Amino acid sequence: MAHRRAYSQGYQNSDMADVAATYNSRYPESRASMFYQFGTGQVYMSVHDLFVAERNMLQGKLYPASDVNTLLTPGSSSMYGGGAYVYPNYIRVHGLAYGYEATALVSKTGQDGVVLLSNYYRANQLSQTPAMQIWNLLSAGQLKS
Repeated sequence: MAHRRAYSQGYQNSDMADVAATYNSRYPESRASMFYQFGTGQVYMSVHDLFVAERNMLQGKLYPASDVNTLLTPGSSSMYGGGAYVYPNYIRVHGLAYGYEATALVSKTGQDGVVLLSNYYRANQLSQTPAMQIWNLLSAGQLKS
């Protein structure tokens, strides 16, 4: 990849008990692994673009409304279905691989959202926790969207 230096590098803590971000342990990623998760990973975009993509999906701008309804049908008691965790007023998407973590919570109307992207994976400090805290403040009217 000729422009690899322009992309972020994934990191991890070498000591999983350590919560401090030291950025001294790159997360290894083989060239072959870059090609095997099409559709579930390997997406490179900004926080804004991820929000817009999720919003457009929810608003039926990417798929017909019937397909969106199918995607938003929870398939289990965990509320997971169609690639997202589906709750009454919002969806949550989350993924992690190779030192990267993405969490997005978007209202079902697509009007509000919280998106956190990180290139530093720490198993004991997932981004879902602060994303939920920010979402709760936003939902309670304590933050402006």
